[in-house]
Amino acid sequence: MIDKNRLNETLLPLLSKSMDAYALRQKAIANNVANAETPGYRRLEVEFEEQLQEVMRRRRNTLTRTDVQHLPNQQDMDELPVTLKETDRDADGNGLNSVDIDQEMASLAKTLLGFRFSSRMTRNEFDLLRKAITGNSY
Repeated sequence: MIDKNRLNETLLPLLSKSMDAYALRQKAIANNVANAETPGYRRLEVEFEEQLQEVMRRRRNTLTRTDVQHLPNQQDMDELPVTLKETDRDADGNGLNSVDIDQEMASLAKTLLGFRFSSRMTRNEFDLLRKAITGNSY
């Protein structure tokens, strides 16, 4: 049986949190696009990358890393919030609300790329675990 703590030493906690953030961001973008013509609607956005950088900065100040590519541990991932919030802006270029369809489509493309990257990295992590357990590289 795999010890859960061993999984926490992989990239899996970070990848799981990032896929959650990208899924929530996709829902926010869909909501924004659906309300593009709604007067007074304030677009929704997801804060994740900024929060991740803050966690990494905090860890950098409290621990000595032996490699600059080391990532935060599971405890930090549990504390890492994925925040959905309304923007403070009122009407933007369309005059009705703060939704810009071009910006939403660009954000959707970026979100899709991030989710695909995270899912591929998750697959790679499981492949590495399988290889370590079985000793086979197939």
